[in-house]
Amino acid sequence: MNDWHFSWRAIGAWLLAGIVASLFFGAALSGLNLWVDPAQASGFWNTIAVVAVVAAVAAVGLIVGGGLLLLAAVFAARNISWPRPIIECLVLAVACFAICNSDGLVQFTLETANGVVAPMAHPAAFLATFIAPPLTGALMGWLYWRVANGGAKR
Repeated sequence: MNDWHFSWRAIGAWLLAGIVASLFFGAALSGLNLWVDPAQASGFWNTIAVVAVVAAVAAVGLIVGGGLLLLAAVFAARNISWPRPIIECLVLAVACFAICNSDGLVQFTLETANGVVAPMAHPAAFLATFIAPPLTGALMGWLYWRVANGGAKR
């Protein structure tokens, strides 16, 4: 990529990747929260509402912040010999992990009737803290690459 041009496919890929990744994140956190405390499953629609709220919050961050990071990855890919999709996935994975695990930024915690579950106290809390955020970022980068390139392997 040597020159810049407007691309509806890239914009659509960016929005689609952000929305799908945020839905994955919302569903993953809700599922992990139910694993920690099955008593919170008061009903199907309540669980769907929680997924929707978490996904909506994540979508704003992923679409705005992820879009800027994808743009930064394009510039980084010009100076690094790694393939651009790998750089995009790594940049988004590291950013999502950092944002979800830094004090004062976005924090998602799993709760039970006894209080907040520490990351090392339960496998679901570990997954919610250390695995789900970078996996969400990598998913967004991978989806963006697949959709923006029309599914072609490059």
